[in-house]
Amino acid sequence: MGWRLGSPQYVVLTATHSVTHRFADVYARFRYRLKGGGVNDFWIAATVLGQQEPPPHVTDNRSDFERIASEFPLAVVRPPARPGRPRRLTPNGPPKAA
Repeated sequence: MGWRLGSPQYVVLTATHSVTHRFADVYARFRYRLKGGGVNDFWIAATVLGQQEPPPHVTDNRSDFERIASEFPLAVVRPPARPGRPRRLTPNGPPKAA
């Protein structure tokens, strides 16, 4: 079961003129500093930052977003754990053994 759109916990954001300007700012500063080029992460961060009152960005992929948050006012939080599903600790695999 995935996250439901329209959930009272999450807001779906859209692109605006402000978002495109924020994309240019984030891209210029982080172009070669994020894993895999970061283009999708740039758009996600810019969409959040382009809002009049930027909401927190909820993601399990915190590394790139925390790097962006070190230079922009981006709040990054982890989603709550889903019952019955362990949280992944690696990008493409099962949780690491302790």
